[in-house]
Amino acid sequence: MKRIVIVGGHEQACNMLDHIMQNKIAEVVLCICRQDDSTKESIFPSLMKRSKELDIPVLQPKKINSHRVFSCVEKLNPDIVLSLQNNMIFGEEWINFFENRLGIANIHYSPLPRYAGYWPEMWAIWNSESDFAVTLHYVSIGVDTGPIIAQRYFKISELETRKSLYDKSTLECFKMLKDNISSLIEEKQPTIDQNKSLRTYFPKALPNDGILDLNWDFETQLRFIRAIAFPGFPGPKIRIGDNMYTILKEDLPFFKRIGTSVIE
Repeated sequence: MKRIVIVGGHEQACNMLDHIMQNKIAEVVLCICRQDDSTKESIFPSLMKRSKELDIPVLQPKKINSHRVFSCVEKLNPDIVLSLQNNMIFGEEWINFFENRLGIANIHYSPLPRYAGYWPEMWAIWNSESDFAVTLHYVSIGVDTGPIIAQRYFKISELETRKSLYDKSTLECFKMLKDNISSLIEEKQPTIDQNKSLRTYFPKALPNDGILDLNWDFETQLRFIRAIAFPGFPGPKIRIGDNMYTILKEDLPFFKRIGTSVIE
């Protein structure tokens, strides 16, 4: 039975862990969890919690490329890494080690090479895209740059929000992973290199710093709100004079901490 290391968290890591274990597809020898995984399930499910319930060894390193972490992985002799909603960047040692094995397979919620980087659902809505995709690719040096194994495209609806597009991506990504997992653990898959000339990258930032511009036309203001709103995270803000306000009541706990107010 092939040996798998899962790195990451949130829905895809938890769903695939359950799928692999329930169907006895492979042996999960280690889960490496994100730093923001506290075992408490609120906005996202916890890979840490799920792993412990299944008695699977867990690491939660500050640096995935540390000698201690890599030595632990090396001793476990895994065949493949599944990088699922992982926010840590693999170094050369990882990539070289798995090059002659079954590789490091990563998922990204975007139609790579477009929308590499952070929060692609948000940027796609803000940029008025009509379609979106989830991508399965092998990891290479860089961020979201490796050759593509599979993609699933779908439409962005007229009133899509960041949260609804995230949920749609979650569903489509899980379908894609289930379709490909048996092949991934059997042998290296054929791939298509990303077209570098089409690549777009977005940093960890919000459009217009998350501030609604009251001079925008009505449609732009609505699209801005739809792009940023994601319950549990800071939403759109407006600045009036020297004061900052949030326009979503559910953001009150966050904005209380930074001294802003809520418009009812």
